[in-house]
Amino acid sequence: MADINAYWNYGQRRNYIYSGFSNYFELSKTMANDLPQAHHWLFSPQIGHVIKGKNQKFQFTTEIKFLGINLDSKYSFIPYSNITGNTKTTGIYLGFRWIL
Repeated sequence: MADINAYWNYGQRRNYIYSGFSNYFELSKTMANDLPQAHHWLFSPQIGHVIKGKNQKFQFTTEIKFLGINLDSKYSFIPYSNITGNTKTTGIYLGFRWIL
């Protein structure tokens, strides 16, 4: 894997917006059941936002990530709907963190 990310702080609480992408490199020549490896590279861009609480004790995170943007997903093993049609999978992530 190789990731590249950037973030931008704003406001008194130093909330931030971030953007970046992940790359996953599959080095195996075969997939499950000894089938030839069809995809050696998965590219996944993301954008997110982190909001910090008044006392800096908690953070709320939202992120949208487009997994495997370079792949066709209409013949996948698990049928799923995504907001972008037949390519990639859309991941929407929500997070809450309480800092002790």
